[in-house]
Amino acid sequence: MQVYPSASNNLSISDATEICKSVFSIQAACSDSVGNAKQKLKVLLTCLRITGFLFYKPKRGERNRKDFVSKIYCSTVLLILWINFGFATLYFKDMTVFNGVLCNVIVSTVWFFQAACFVTNNFFRCHLVEDFLYDLDSYLSEVSLDMYRSLKNVSLALSISYFIWLGCAFTFGGLSNLFVSDSPIDGTSFGAFVILKIFLAIVYFYFVSSWYLLMSLFVLLSYILYRSFTDLNTRLSNVVNQDGCCRGDLEIFRLQHHRVCLLLEKANAIFSVYVLITIGTVIPLIVFTLYFVIFESIEMFKFFAVWWSVSLAVLQLLVVFVCGALVNHYAHASLWQIFGVDLHRFTSEQSQQACMFVSQLTSHPIGFTAMGLFVIDKPTIITFVGTIITYTVVIIQFKPGSD
Repeated sequence: MQVYPSASNNLSISDATEICKSVFSIQAACSDSVGNAKQKLKVLLTCLRITGFLFYKPKRGERNRKDFVSKIYCSTVLLILWINFGFATLYFKDMTVFNGVLCNVIVSTVWFFQAACFVTNNFFRCHLVEDFLYDLDSYLSEVSLDMYRSLKNVSLALSISYFIWLGCAFTFGGLSNLFVSDSPIDGTSFGAFVILKIFLAIVYFYFVSSWYLLMSLFVLLSYILYRSFTDLNTRLSNVVNQDGCCRGDLEIFRLQHHRVCLLLEKANAIFSVYVLITIGTVIPLIVFTLYFVIFESIEMFKFFAVWWSVSLAVLQLLVVFVCGALVNHYAHASLWQIFGVDLHRFTSEQSQQACMFVSQLTSHPIGFTAMGLFVIDKPTIITFVGTIITYTVVIIQFKPGSD
């Protein structure tokens, strides 16, 4: 019987080194693919954790002290914003006439209420962000889609713009005039007044951070869904030629579309309350602010501050409408490509797959919802824009004529 030499006898040191390098590179690639999206979005996620708007839910049977401390910190931020809203409501007890001063208090209180509701919803839903990113990694590895570089760039851009936003918010002094900044209690000492001012500065930091960072997270998840749907539509258009012949398996695309819809469903679970509160509060903010501008004669400094408030409200509403409409549009874009296939060239099984795909796309609207009340799409945008314009015209008509 012939005895072959073992591999260890013929293996040189250089060959062993190359094998080790290959093994380590494979391990590094595997570790990078697991939780890769979370790693690429580290900058923005860190901003959310520092400001108290993100904590990760420990797995069952595991105790993480760091996550527990983060949860306590998030609870403290939530409590601070609700206390601030409670202080703002104290100013209504001295209001007896509906005028510009009352409108200013209403606008301030609505802003505080909006921030407190945003953070409350985020407190109970932010742990789903980690689940969303985990499912995103699984989907991207399945379809071999490289989105990580663009995600890193978007995360970095949103983080840099957050610090720019903080600089603008704290240097634009007129913005502070929109908030209730005097002590609601008479006879307070100077030390108590300073402590109150420090508290209001901290509240203001959390308010402007919640306004921007939660909107940035909504933009980021919308961008992920937009890229996923557009990639799916592009690949589907490549397998359907102009003659209506399909060179691929529609069932694969239908299942991939369903996977992206599951991602959308998880993102909607995070932001459905955010969408509802944004639409429900921003429209009254715009109406009362316009009333304040039209009926009150104010100094130039406060005039620009009021229009700054209106601009922020319009921007917030615009982001929700544009992102929601884009996701809704591209989620249904595959329908027109399926309509272009020639069913005469299909087998009965392929025809059944096409019909099921069409049913999946047409059975219900796909997109972000306002707690399931309605889906953000193009008709929704037209409806609410028309509502804002109608109320604006009504307010202008009630303006008294000058002498």
